[in-house]
Amino acid sequence: LAAVSAASSPRRPYLRIAPALNRLRVAPALMSAPTGSVIGLADADRTDFPILAAFLEHNSGFHTDFRAEEVRSALIEWYATNRRRLPWRGDAPPYNGSTAGTNKAEAQPALGSQLQAFGVSTLTSARAATAAAVIAGKPAFEVTPYGVWVSEIMCQQTRVEAVVPYWLAWMEAFPTVEALAAASESQVNAQWAGLGFYRRAAMLHAAARQVVDKHGGQIPRTVDGLMGLSGVGRYTAGAIASICFDVAAPVVDGNVLRMLSRLRGVAASPKRPAYCDKLAWALAERLVVAGGGERPGDLNQAIMELGATYCAPDGTGRDSRDPLRGMYLSTAIGADAARAQAARRLAPMLAAARGSAGRGVLGCGVCGEGAAAFLDGVEEAAVAAMSKHGLRGASEAAADACATAVHKLLPLPAPKKARREERLAVLALHRCAGDAITSASWLLVRRPDGGLLSGQWELPSAPVASHKSELTADPGDQARSAAIDAALSVLGIGTSELSARRRIDRPVEHIFSHVRHTMHIETASLRGQGGGSGGAGGSGIGGSREGVRGGGGGKVGASGGGTDEGSALGGAAVLTVEDGVHWTAADGTVVCWMCSRHMAEVGVTAGVKKVLSAVEDKSGGHAAQPSARGKQGAGKRKAEGASADKQLQAQPMLNAFFSQTN
Repeated sequence: LAAVSAASSPRRPYLRIAPALNRLRVAPALMSAPTGSVIGLADADRTDFPILAAFLEHNSGFHTDFRAEEVRSALIEWYATNRRRLPWRGDAPPYNGSTAGTNKAEAQPALGSQLQAFGVSTLTSARAATAAAVIAGKPAFEVTPYGVWVSEIMCQQTRVEAVVPYWLAWMEAFPTVEALAAASESQVNAQWAGLGFYRRAAMLHAAARQVVDKHGGQIPRTVDGLMGLSGVGRYTAGAIASICFDVAAPVVDGNVLRMLSRLRGVAASPKRPAYCDKLAWALAERLVVAGGGERPGDLNQAIMELGATYCAPDGTGRDSRDPLRGMYLSTAIGADAARAQAARRLAPMLAAARGSAGRGVLGCGVCGEGAAAFLDGVEEAAVAAMSKHGLRGASEAAADACATAVHKLLPLPAPKKARREERLAVLALHRCAGDAITSASWLLVRRPDGGLLSGQWELPSAPVASHKSELTADPGDQARSAAIDAALSVLGIGTSELSARRRIDRPVEHIFSHVRHTMHIETASLRGQGGGSGGAGGSGIGGSREGVRGGGGGKVGASGGGTDEGSALGGAAVLTVEDGVHWTAADGTVVCWMCSRHMAEVGVTAGVKKVLSAVEDKSGGHAAQPSARGKQGAGKRKAEGASADKQLQAQPMLNAFFSQTN
């Protein structure tokens, strides 16, 4: 290498930093200086700092000039001995889905129990028990197209360690595509509850029915055939086809985009169409077809695995365990930048690139848009590295520091859309039969089909303020209570039927991908509840009771109007505490009292659990305070105070509540 040879010259001591370049294995074509600089770089710059110069002068062809076979071989060899143990890969337990601490220099503690190994401690005890039972009963799952398909859908925008117990429970409930197709919507929602992005479950359910109805229960074996299924895009189709059917199909997701950006020096956002829709797929295809296209499933999983581990956002590019160490253009650019800074030539080189009027990197159809920001980052990294390590005696340390910093700059951050802000007033309405806390029920309503949390169950709520990007001011206690009163009126519940109405001091936040809910919570008990309420023989709460109830072992239906899609709901509407009784309000909203068993059956969302946990937590300044409506009737209800406080204290502890099986 010209730069390495120059480093030995006694006339150029500042080039002692160059030995770091010895560890970079890049395509020879990129190491040779072209004739005539397109941006006016000096010949010495192009000789001494070849990777940086090539990047500054490049056009789109720069990204595709690499030895795909060498990269492919390194990835497959690494994957064979370093991949995580996961059930959909046919591995026996224990599983190790977590990547926490992968890129820390210090040694990581050994994984604990089989359940802790995939993060099951963060789940409800019921789901943990299900996962434990599956582990105990089945040492390994067979690798099937259906199992891989389910794992790919679940892993979209969800951490692998969080997916493992859900996947195990799902495969226990729906072991085949036929079983999933035959399941009811409520059964599917119950198994998915807690994973978020609930539309994924609905699409998977619909696709399973497509497979059974149109393909005779056989999952398509081609990318085109798989993409004909509901919710299956190019990435998922490529993953299933390559892993299960040995099709040399590329895959591109967030992890792959990150790895390719660093490998090929792509200074672009992962959301930039020229990169994520075109160049990345071309690069991924080069890798999967190289070497005759053998073992495409292993290659694709290796790329995804690397993107989740050593090439995660905090990856350094310098870790000896990284199979692509020495192949990343990102680290080569950083090392050259440190050397150029040491030689006091980085600033002139970057100035030439910035003033190139659309030539070189600024004219690249992929990098051009983000090039200016990336060059600023490179300069800052080089200055910081040399400032910390100095020009003498620490040249390799400076090169490594700058290489790591530049590596972490890629890919460039995607522009973030402003998240919509909404304030909600939420009521946690509770009832229980006498002192039987374990049979307590809460009032839930079913969200309409379509849109956010389609068809999911939530606590009664009403919006009190919203803005497209900024959290609006709290309208106050009285305004929030009035909004709750209006929402209850639509459900056919009068405020005179509530007692022990209190507010929770601190609001609870729940964040979705595009909206943040700030929830102001009130809690109340249903007045005078014993063994039953409403409907025939009850207190008359609710509007038109088109919904029905079933026996103690039945599942809560997903819709009102007497619909019974596999649930045990049916018969007269007698609202006993133990039953998941539901009715349809005047506006068509389906309403239901749910105890712990019914919540487990339908699968309540994380937002519901947050609210109920806030109701439970009355220590450390979180005690419930009288609401505006509660204050207005304080004098009149003084005699009821002791009883109301007792009812409030009877609110069930949620840790126990969600683990109930009765």
